[in-house]
Amino acid sequence: MKTIKTFEAFANDDFEPNQIQPFNNEPEISHSEEDSHGAEYENYMFFGNLKTIKRLVDILLEMDEAKVDSILSNGHAWAADHIATSKDDVEEVLNFLMNEVEDSKGTELLTDFREEN
Repeated sequence: MKTIKTFEAFANDDFEPNQIQPFNNEPEISHSEEDSHGAEYENYMFFGNLKTIKRLVDILLEMDEAKVDSILSNGHAWAADHIATSKDDVEEVLNFLMNEVEDSKGTELLTDFREEN
């Protein structure tokens, strides 16, 4: 059986000064194409998650409303609560981004959105 190394044993070990990193230095974050799996944007997961949310909502909206209502009324109100909080979260992000777009010179993004709807 192997023994666990004690703190004192670590303290007595020889080490190179370059092995110690100060706590106040944050590690460098690599944003290479390899790390993002070939994605075009640094926040590619944001867009991927939005697409997943849209796909799942479309599936939910295709369900029979009467059957879903019956299931929710039969002790599964937690599902309605999750949808309500998710809607609030998505709405908060949309409001933030729309305000950012309006406040910047990139108002064409907001114009494109309004023309589609």
